[in-house]
Amino acid sequence: DSLTVTGWATRPPTGGSGQARPWLVQVRGGPPELETLSPPATWFARQYLAGRGLGLLEVFPRGSEGFGSTFQRANDRNWGPGPARDVLALTDTVATLPWTDSTRVALSGTGYGASVATWLLGQTDRFRAAVALNGVYDLPALLDEGQAWRVVPQEVEGYPWDGTPALPAGAPRLSAGIVPSHHPGDTTRTVLHRNSHLTYAHRIHTPLLLLQGGANRRVGLSQSERLYKRLKILDRSVEYVRYPGVGHEVSTSASPTQRMDRLVRTYEFLMRFFSRPAEQ
Repeated sequence: DSLTVTGWATRPPTGGSGQARPWLVQVRGGPPELETLSPPATWFARQYLAGRGLGLLEVFPRGSEGFGSTFQRANDRNWGPGPARDVLALTDTVATLPWTDSTRVALSGTGYGASVATWLLGQTDRFRAAVALNGVYDLPALLDEGQAWRVVPQEVEGYPWDGTPALPAGAPRLSAGIVPSHHPGDTTRTVLHRNSHLTYAHRIHTPLLLLQGGANRRVGLSQSERLYKRLKILDRSVEYVRYPGVGHEVSTSASPTQRMDRLVRTYEFLMRFFSRPAEQ
């Protein structure tokens, strides 16, 4: 849809072997905040993973600030399909580079990036594994629990109850007078359901590591718990880790030990599935 998508690709040291390396797609963005170009936390994670032999692609999908108002508003009422296409488009581009192994690619994200990543997992089996930290996976639940609840009416231009049929005048109080559950039209409730990642959780077959800050009140603790439980019910490959005392901004609220644990755990999880033969 004529949008230019920006990303950063980091090639790992090749050691002169010229061998194609596995790589990780990291979904960034806010929305709408765009991370600054080179904070120490971002550089540290990037260089750690690249130093261990992983290539990185960091994607700023629609909704990110810093690329013009049209790009920033392009994910209104569109938290799923649009940003997901942006991620796949840049993934396709980087997959053609000589140092990338197109059969060994994983997906990750933090905050809104985690939301886009997990929505994408419900649409494709392209990725070997995925890691999601502090994401929003159920938009109606964000409205009810998270401190960032204003994002919901801001991004979808309404509330879940908009479009719900009104009770007729003089409606009876017994079951015979209950209004029908179906209501035609693309209501806010429909938009929230279509863009909620939990809606497509039954399609997720990619191994997923869910990381959650134990003091993250911005999006609420139940977000990752809901997705974890849904995948456990479906008997899918999923792991859940909660970091006590850590808020939404891991780089400023996690201890050095917790930050190292996140990086090492991410690397171990990805390599566990990169080392397996690709499924045919």
